[in-house]
Amino acid sequence: QVLDKCFCVCHSLCMDQERRKWRRRVKELRRERGLTLEEFAQFIGVSFTTVARWEKKRGSSPTRLAKQKIVELENKK
Repeated sequence: QVLDKCFCVCHSLCMDQERRKWRRRVKELRRERGLTLEEFAQFIGVSFTTVARWEKKRGSSPTRLAKQKIVELENKK
C-alpha cells in the first residue's frame, strides 16, 4: 500500500508538470504566431473554451491528436 501511495503521488506530480509544460507551450506558441484563442482552437480542432482552459490552468492537457497539431503548428514557419 505504501508503494501504491508513493506511485500515486509521483504520478500526480508528473501529470502536473506535464500540464504546466503544455499550458506554457500553447500560450507561447499562440502569442508567437499572433493567433487569437479562436484561431488557435480552429487550427487545433478544439473549442475556444478548451484552449482557454489549457491556458488558465483548468482541465487537462491537450489530447494526443491536439498535441500533434500543436507540434505541426510549431514546425510551420
